[in-house]
Amino acid sequence: MACHMKEKPSAGAQGSMLAPPAMGVMFNLKKAFSNNKKETLAFMQDYVMAPTPEKAKCLPQAIKRFGIMPSMKDTITPEELVLVTEYMYAAFPPAGFEHKR
Repeated sequence: MACHMKEKPSAGAQGSMLAPPAMGVMFNLKKAFSNNKKETLAFMQDYVMAPTPEKAKCLPQAIKRFGIMPSMKDTITPEELVLVTEYMYAAFPPAGFEHKR
């Protein structure tokens, strides 16, 4: 959560964002995998460890603005990765979230 903020960014915070907000990321991933939890979590766990432009599911403007996320393979253990992805799937996007493109 150091990079993907949990709340909707304020107008002032948008310029200092390091990555797209978690709610938008998860909205796009759940849409890409038709809300299939198993497939979404498998993708997230693979992508976090070995991200590539070809694998990316975010909007093109997000890649243009933020680039491709760095690999977390030397930062997070497999056990931690499972916990983080389970949390992200359960917590985001919040109920009533509407993605503005």
